Amino acid sequence: MPVCRSPVVSQEYVARAIPRYVGETNVDATVTRWSLAHGDLHWANLTMPELTILDWEGFGPAPFGFDAANLYAYSLPVPEVAADVRRAFAHVLATPDGRLAELIVAAMIVQAAERDDVHARLAPLVLKHVRGSRSVGGA
Repeated sequence: MPVCRSPVVSQEYVARAIPRYVGETNVDATVTRWSLAHGDLHWANLTMPELTILDWEGFGPAPFGFDAANLYAYSLPVPEVAADVRRAFAHVLATPDGRLAELIVAAMIVQAAERDDVHARLAPLVLKHVRGSRSVGGA
């Protein structure tokens, strides 16, 4: 694996995409903490009964909390599962970095909703979540 990977998302994308796809927020969109991430962590990339994480081509630096936020977003159609994921990653998602990661993931899902039905069905749930949280002003 190369030593230097491209980021999962760039700071420029974050600054542009959150206002465009999520709306105005009271969150500073400057990513101050980066960590290595799978970059596409959702249920189709997890196996059971023995856990295996698939689809590593997106691996690279990402805003801290990106993978947890992504898995949580893809869990929203099943509220019980979403609650379990939220509990498991509360130490990440209940932080300013985690809230920013949720906004980034929401922007990516809403943008993808323009291209496919899976994201089109997920986008309203994600927007309802981020707009209903304290991370978005005016909600």
